[in-house]
Amino acid sequence: MRVVAFVLGWGLVLVGVVGLALPGIQGVLTLLAGTAVLSVVSETVYRLLRRLFARWPGGWRRVRSFRKRVHDWLHRSGSDPSSRD
Repeated sequence: MRVVAFVLGWGLVLVGVVGLALPGIQGVLTLLAGTAVLSVVSETVYRLLRRLFARWPGGWRRVRSFRKRVHDWLHRSGSDPSSRD
């Protein structure tokens, strides 16, 4: 699943870069989503985002929430062990 997050993150970053030049695509939001996904699998990207959002705690809370959802999605199990009989 780590490879999926890596490919998805870089794909969103590339779409975000294209979106900066083309109308109709939210470039900045897509870049932020891509870097948030990458920060789940890369400590360097995580530190970069943390430093970037140091001045905006509200923005960091949103990024952290999004990272948690991505992390939970990547680490979910196929079945719930507590539901086994």
